[in-house]
Amino acid sequence: MKYLSNIFSNWHILVIGLAIGAIITAGIYFLLKPEPEPVDSLEKSLLAWGGSIAKGRYDDNPARYTKLDDTYLFPLSSKEASSSGWTENGKCITGIGRYFSNPELPNLLIYNKSDELIGVYLYSYNPMANPWTKSNSLVIPPNLTLVNGEHWSVSLYFQNPTKACEL
Repeated sequence: MKYLSNIFSNWHILVIGLAIGAIITAGIYFLLKPEPEPVDSLEKSLLAWGGSIAKGRYDDNPARYTKLDDTYLFPLSSKEASSSGWTENGKCITGIGRYFSNPELPNLLIYNKSDELIGVYLYSYNPMANPWTKSNSLVIPPNLTLVNGEHWSVSLYFQNPTKACEL
């Protein structure tokens, strides 16, 4: 009993003991924490856009009645894209990838040299909120205009595009 009263009367020993315990606990956690499994493919890419869901009275359930205006499954390979109406625009741009466009959709698909979908370039001619940015015409080498005029855009990448043009 006298031993416990000595520990509590020497507060600095108590603080040091708690700090050592916290460090040991954190070390064990980081040693035993499992690493996430790498993802080889997207399996399916679904982009949905449409109406917003607004909450009314407490007993309303607008989500039950709201349907998406439009959904589209993106082709996961550039070969699938070419066979489903998408057109390749220009060559692979280092740090970005290869753009594919479809005149019926307000976006560009971005593929790497291995023919994998790595991103989507969304654009709108109507003002959009953050994270969208106001952009000028999207022009890629050799002077090919993909999106004409001032527009709002956001690039979404599923993979790091820095090595998009390498095999």
